[in-house]
Amino acid sequence: MRKALRLIIPVAVGLGLAAVIIFSYLNFFSGAFSPEDAVKGYIRASMVQDVNDMLRYSSEYQKVVLYGSRDYTDGKLKNRLKTAYKDSESIYADSKISFSVESVIEIRDDTDEYAYVSAEYEYMTGKTDISDISQVTVKVFVDGQQKQKSTVYAVKSGISWYYTDI
Repeated sequence: MRKALRLIIPVAVGLGLAAVIIFSYLNFFSGAFSPEDAVKGYIRASMVQDVNDMLRYSSEYQKVVLYGSRDYTDGKLKNRLKTAYKDSESIYADSKISFSVESVIEIRDDTDEYAYVSAEYEYMTGKTDISDISQVTVKVFVDGQQKQKSTVYAVKSGISWYYTDI
């Protein structure tokens, strides 16, 4: 019995710590694991006016666009968006929103398109911290009806992907 406890206790503690780390990572993680998830996350958040997820999936570029200047913090931007949405009701709040990803095209770093997106990003944010760029085309469906088709960029910064409307 003692031998079994010596084995079970460290395993249980290790699994508990792993669960805490995974929970923390998933709840406090910014961005998405893929370019298509970043695009879908941002578009969904915009449609239902979910300020927290809008910030979660927004690139630095997008945050500057939303705030209107580089002089923002996530807190100031969150307050500005909440104020903007305060008196309006999302027409999609009770709708079933789904997506169909048509394409995800990785933009190679030796192309003019990559240079253009990088230059726009740097101009707007003053930062050069993107490591990958993908162009994502998605169809957006609301209650089974196609409402829009969007082709936008997602940029990778660190380990995360973010929506950017360049």
